[in-house]
Amino acid sequence: MKIIQTLWTKPSFSKNSEKHIENRLSGGWLKSKYYYFAMAYSCLTLRKYYDNVELVTDDFGIDLLINKLKLPYTSVKVLPNYFNSVPVGLWALPKIYSYSIQDEPFLHVDNDIFIWDKLCNENAALLVQNFEKISGVYDFAIKNIQKHCKKCPDFLDGLNVNDYQSINAGVFGGNDIKFIKYYTNFVFNFVNLNLKNLTFNDSGVTNVIYEQLFFYQLAKQMKKTISTVVSEKFANNITNFVKFEQIPFSSKYIHCLGGTKGNYKICKQIELRLCDEYPKEYEQILKYLKINNNTSKTIQMANYQKASKIFSGCKQKEDILYIPLKLSPNIEIVQKNNKYYLIEGRKQYILKNWNKMLLFFYGQFRTAEDLLKDFANSDLSSNFDSEDLKDNIISVISYHSLYYNRFVSQT
Repeated sequence: MKIIQTLWTKPSFSKNSEKHIENRLSGGWLKSKYYYFAMAYSCLTLRKYYDNVELVTDDFGIDLLINKLKLPYTSVKVLPNYFNSVPVGLWALPKIYSYSIQDEPFLHVDNDIFIWDKLCNENAALLVQNFEKISGVYDFAIKNIQKHCKKCPDFLDGLNVNDYQSINAGVFGGNDIKFIKYYTNFVFNFVNLNLKNLTFNDSGVTNVIYEQLFFYQLAKQMKKTISTVVSEKFANNITNFVKFEQIPFSSKYIHCLGGTKGNYKICKQIELRLCDEYPKEYEQILKYLKINNNTSKTIQMANYQKASKIFSGCKQKEDILYIPLKLSPNIEIVQKNNKYYLIEGRKQYILKNWNKMLLFFYGQFRTAEDLLKDFANSDLSSNFDSEDLKDNIISVISYHSLYYNRFVSQT
């Protein structure tokens, strides 16, 4: 399967970018360096599983990703000059162009997605990340479009809030090239007809309409079947998309949606993994940052490598259940006023919800399997599904290991 990625640098790197509701400076990441790390890690994880990964970008993007950062894309196509006059608020439009120029089955993957296996249902006629319900952001954007634009599609009328009427295009593509070209022509006809009217302040929100909702509604009209990469249950909880602590056991697909790009722990996980798995490319980015007066020191890997070593012998997530673990000697847990506090140096944290499981590993080596057995014999066992309980225990152990290095093992 051919994989496509798109980078339009105008919204993220232009010093004179228009101000609008979704300013794309640094791609929405906490700092620009994490934008570089994410783009590199996304490309590299895709190349691990796919031999054909194409980049569609502008001249600046070619210089940055190919010449400077030396990312291993197998082919490059250049965005046309048409996009010089497109408002930066329409940041999804270059993706539509990338879809439109494909003449063979393909999957477009956003550059904030990382994989540890081939994508599910990759050979489907039409494939998207997941279905989406009509929410407030859709309703807001639809009203703006109907207010400012002419010849709006009839399917924008009468959509039911909270119904599945759209898709998430984090992953987009498939084998039905004829329909995809019909859809992209539909989008460009609408945009070109209304380009002057799409420069209103909140134009960035309209991307979810012409890229995602238009696709779903057109497919519905033509009775096309759409497959998804992730399930409805998975997609309904945004935290499922960023469970770095469960890689590669439970999580094999990460998508840093929206505000998760501003999460420091998530940003550091991407940097740590890039440095650990692709040190050459990581150092190349640091070199580029230094040359451009954006100095960044090499991240300290000792804690990450120590935590990773705990799970090095695991072949599947269930193996984590049998590792004897205890909390690090520098951690103390105390009870005050019916609350438990984890004390680490000069910092203390209240243990809430699932994090209370850390008490089980305080002061002695025990396994998560022991915890499961204790839980099964308690009055609370009937309140939880056994698989959900297992996943939550594994998640807590992995989270506090990889992010905080709070566990030690007997080995």
